[in-house]
Amino acid sequence: IRGIDSDLERTRRQRQLLETLFAKVMQDMSLEKLLTLISTALPYVDTNLTMDELLVLGNAVITGSPAEKLQSGGQLFEQMRIPMDKKYGWKDFGGYALLYMNEKNLKYTIDTLHEFIYGVSYYKEP
Repeated sequence: IRGIDSDLERTRRQRQLLETLFAKVMQDMSLEKLLTLISTALPYVDTNLTMDELLVLGNAVITGSPAEKLQSGGQLFEQMRIPMDKKYGWKDFGGYALLYMNEKNLKYTIDTLHEFIYGVSYYKEP
């Protein structure tokens, strides 16, 4: 449903769907179910990870803090969208939107993105 609103709302719906699907898949997840899931999905995925590496990573998810967050009703994923709300402008050109940022909002967005990923901003003025 692309035409009902903006691209930003469409990607928000996609993120919400993926998060909901992941939470559903993780319900009552066990090592045996994880092995079956990986074996079923792997033929449809292009990755350089081996089955053993996927099992180690998957086991860390189902036995570590992600599983605890789900069980306690917390959010599993942290998300950040760029452009951030109220930090951009847009112009409509016959049904096509052009998004833009001023220098102040661009610097703020870069700082915030760095802090989101690294915990600190590494932005340097040009």
